[in-house]
Amino acid sequence: MDQRYLDPIETCAYSQHTPFIGRSHSLRLRGSVTSIRLENAFWDILSEIAKQEASTVNKLIAKICSHVDANLVPQHNHASVLRVTCVMYLAEKLLDPPASTLSRLPIYDAGRESAGSAPD
Repeated sequence: MDQRYLDPIETCAYSQHTPFIGRSHSLRLRGSVTSIRLENAFWDILSEIAKQEASTVNKLIAKICSHVDANLVPQHNHASVLRVTCVMYLAEKLLDPPASTLSRLPIYDAGRESAGSAPD
């Protein structure tokens, strides 16, 4: 991860691109143009995931939201789903770095039956 996220106070002092500042991103989901507002830190993580998937951020978001709509939570809050996806991605990356992180996240595995079930 980028060094600038390690010291939030210093980050704010020298950079316009702080992880805490939110920005909106427009994209088309289910045929409608929508806008999602997330903090820069989450956009950076989504960009990293998209790069690993050889995709664009818009296509990645459409894939994630489509999967959640169909299998987990219809009428979800897009920003919340994306933040949770980023947290899951980072958690998997930290806990098991050599493994293929993306393929192990329930949100990327449409065929996984346990994706929507709560942990015991």
